[in-house]
Amino acid sequence: MKKKILLTVLVLVVAVALLVGCSAKSDNTVDTDAELLSNGNFELNVPDTGWTVSKTGESGSVTFPYFSADAQGYDAERGHRYAVITAESGKTTFTRVSQTVSIEPHRTYRLSVDYRITTTVAAGDGAKGFYLTLDGFKYFYRAATVETDGWQTWKLYFNSDNYDEVTVVLGLGEADYIAQAGVVNFDNVSLVCLDDAAAADVVAQSLSQANTLGGKYDSNYRMSGVDVVFTVLIVVLTAGLLVAAYFALRRLSVKKDVEIAPNGMVKGSSILKNTTFLLIVTLVVGFAMRLVLSLTLFGYGAYENAVMSNTTAMLENKLWGYYFNYETYYAPGAMYLLYVMGAIAAPLKLTAGTQGMAIFLKIPALIADLLLIAIVFLAVDKRKGSVWALVIGLTMALLPVLYAASALWGVYTSIAALFLVLTFMAVRKKQVIKMTVFYFLAVLFAEEALILLPLLVVYAIMLYVKYPETRMRLPIAATVAFVVGYAVTVPLALDYYVAGHPFIVLERYVTVFNQNDYFARNIFNLYAMVGVGANSVNTAGVVMGAIFAAASMLGGIAMYLKNRNRQDLLMYAAWTLIAVYTTSVRMNLWVLMLGAVLLLTYVAYTDEKRLAWCFGAFAVTSAVNACYVMAVGGNVKGGVGAAGVTVASLDPVAIVFSALTLVTFFALTYVVADVCLGRKKPFMPLVRSKRDRNKEKGNVADQQ
Repeated sequence: MKKKILLTVLVLVVAVALLVGCSAKSDNTVDTDAELLSNGNFELNVPDTGWTVSKTGESGSVTFPYFSADAQGYDAERGHRYAVITAESGKTTFTRVSQTVSIEPHRTYRLSVDYRITTTVAAGDGAKGFYLTLDGFKYFYRAATVETDGWQTWKLYFNSDNYDEVTVVLGLGEADYIAQAGVVNFDNVSLVCLDDAAAADVVAQSLSQANTLGGKYDSNYRMSGVDVVFTVLIVVLTAGLLVAAYFALRRLSVKKDVEIAPNGMVKGSSILKNTTFLLIVTLVVGFAMRLVLSLTLFGYGAYENAVMSNTTAMLENKLWGYYFNYETYYAPGAMYLLYVMGAIAAPLKLTAGTQGMAIFLKIPALIADLLLIAIVFLAVDKRKGSVWALVIGLTMALLPVLYAASALWGVYTSIAALFLVLTFMAVRKKQVIKMTVFYFLAVLFAEEALILLPLLVVYAIMLYVKYPETRMRLPIAATVAFVVGYAVTVPLALDYYVAGHPFIVLERYVTVFNQNDYFARNIFNLYAMVGVGANSVNTAGVVMGAIFAAASMLGGIAMYLKNRNRQDLLMYAAWTLIAVYTTSVRMNLWVLMLGAVLLLTYVAYTDEKRLAWCFGAFAVTSAVNACYVMAVGGNVKGGVGAAGVTVASLDPVAIVFSALTLVTFFALTYVVADVCLGRKKPFMPLVRSKRDRNKEKGNVADQQ
């Protein structure tokens, strides 16, 4: 019955995804090399010719002066008219000229303009000045402020992905960054669709610009031989390590009884009896692996540069000034840690854009990795002995899914993973205070941890009802967590108090799950499998993603309520994170990592073989995902300064591994449901000894 239910759900989910993918298509067809903008040379003047002029501020104007053929300002290349935007010195303006045009999805386009700045534009820090962009795409633009030597030309390339309409904008000043002076001329605004040959050439030469909106490409991105070798090695390492660990544990379990002590240690081998020595070996291996990767690949290109630059900006503006002036979505814990690390780096003369600074900022995440390895090592050692702990510990030390965030990417999600594991270890022992503290710290370092809040709230309610001794500690712990949580945000929101936004940090926690620029890109999941571009997923995809996310959270809660097993709560938490990642739109790489870490911890406690296989598949998927994103942007060979690239909507690697992710998710769902609902069946241990197998055969023979 369970298999039929799961098969039905699988069919429905895939059908919905296909409908979302199909609904993203459009019947618009556009001839290549045909001009799509109306009156791009302004020869017909502007009124009623497609362009819209808008202006805000004390001054600023848009004019379209006419020059006869014998006039002084006449230019044969410009024709009789060009546009002029003026900002009056000492006053403020936000002026723009825009036109909306229909386009064809999944095609490559060129957007261009001729421009001339005759008077330097005066604008505040962070302002673009004069710019060309597509409305709504804040990272797709060209901008300038300095006076030019004659006319210049901008050319931008993009793939339309699922879009069937865009709005071309030329402006001087922005709503939040008004211009106070400057005169700019522009003409010959053009938007054309490129043919396949031209598109392939553009992508090969300038992917970081062409891929801003995502899309389908026939090129091989920027992947060099080094990029390919790196990606393949990481994947092979992942698969090989998992197979080696499985057979090592299997071998340990099938040794003769005289060779294995009751605590799991190998008799006659004194060095393997020393838990401290084995733990040190494990940590040294883990540190060496992460150090080598940090030195070899010291950041995800543009991202790592941004982290370094933002850390410097935090020191210059103070935390509250930075939080007020920059639209940042760093979790508070990450901001505080970056600020402290930046303050330490300053006297050491480590500056943004350098390898030393990039590696230095990774140190907290690397330490969190090692602490997590040590904690799981000691937990396994207590249950199974030091030999098992050594194998599990070395697997964690070398497994790419556990160091991709820290050593490769340089993000602090590893710290959140550590605190989430500690949270559920505290849950296992009914330690209410520790559970609250550790979960609070996890949320402080990763907004993604909020996905597990409903599950933990339900557990807390059950704990309150079932165990009277917790009825005093639970409310106190929850109240203190809320008060301290708000107090932690106060230093960040000082400037916002004056602006009337005392809960700005909470607002951004909520907003971050609606940011396509933060979530919903570069991941292998249900939507990538059907070729839906994450950055441009349509409304149907967003709605279905939200429904699936809610269903995932409720599913985890329902399974916990079914058997109310505290240890299994760790499994349900892992399943919830993986389910949300697999079926939701606005996700990032690290949600799967968090789920995989919790799943591995559960396997270490229970030796459930089927879940170990699921973990292995997710570990491979995660490794491919992280490495492929870095490789296609040239970050392996290029290092800091390489481009950050969005994986294309119809990328074959993304589709194949997204399908693998979905299949693995349904396999995981079946096993988790079987553990929850089919308690008549015993666990399938990771490995079994000869004595266990012989005993099972004897029992079968007796029954017959």
